[in-house]
Amino acid sequence: LAPRGITFAIICKECAAKNDVPHLKTTLDNMKPYKEDLDKSCYTIIIRACTEVGKWIQAEEMLQEMKRAGVYPDVVTYTSLMTAYAEDLNLQGAKQVWDEMEESNIKPNVVAYSAYIEGFAKGGEVDDALDKMAQMIRSGRKPCAQTCLIVIKALAVKDRWDEIDAMVVLFKEVETVTSSSIVPDLFESIKKKDFKRLLSLDI
Repeated sequence: LAPRGITFAIICKECAAKNDVPHLKTTLDNMKPYKEDLDKSCYTIIIRACTEVGKWIQAEEMLQEMKRAGVYPDVVTYTSLMTAYAEDLNLQGAKQVWDEMEESNIKPNVVAYSAYIEGFAKGGEVDDALDKMAQMIRSGRKPCAQTCLIVIKALAVKDRWDEIDAMVVLFKEVETVTSSSIVPDLFESIKKKDFKRLLSLDI
């Protein structure tokens, strides 16, 4: 029997977990004759596995191969790849995937928005992060407290303290039991413009 797509996907995932790049490449080569066995979930797992070991070209190739095979990516597939780019602070790659997702008329979910906003904020592109957050809110979704905190820190890094107040209001709207524990320190550090103390806060 020909190996099924899920088998290849599981092997690729295990290779990524072990950072076993040679085995991953071999698996991708061995998989070529059996691509008809791959469904959307398999492609998504394999794409993510490639990104986890820094094989961006292979990940992009799998995305294009997926389309050629008539298996069209959904929001989970695009979000998986875009999130990986954002976490690696590969902002150009993240934006490219985001644009492609929108061109495919696929609506981003909360995970996609959060990954994009956090990646661009950490990468120093605060305006892009703020624009995407505004788009997120217009779509009827709200960022989590963690995302708000990351943007607040990014604004502080840019010495844009006057723009932080609006983010604090949003933070309070979405705060949870966990995030509420840092509120006193958050307010105090912002009030005193205590950059070092603010950056030390985490949820």
